[in-house]
Amino acid sequence: MPRVLPRILRATRLVPVGRAGRLQPLRIRGSERIDPGRDDLFRRFVEERRRLERRGDPESLRSAATLKVAANAGSYGIAAELNRQQPGEVLTNVDV
Repeated sequence: MPRVLPRILRATRLVPVGRAGRLQPLRIRGSERIDPGRDDLFRRFVEERRRLERRGDPESLRSAATLKVAANAGSYGIAAELNRQQPGEVLTNVDV
């Protein structure tokens, strides 16, 4: 069966303007201080997640899972979703 490529009908670009005011520094489970006004918040979430995963205790692993969701939702968008289709599955047309 030949592959059918999706056709993009319309694309939207989101462009940041300025910075949000009153952002407060935070610490995540004993991390170094993270300043969202200065630091790349999502990068720091990923770094902290890795640190917590290395600790390996159940509470750290739960916190690491939470940070993974927060980083993905914030950097990719909460509505971003990937639905894999296995070879041989019936393809479905969708409107996006």
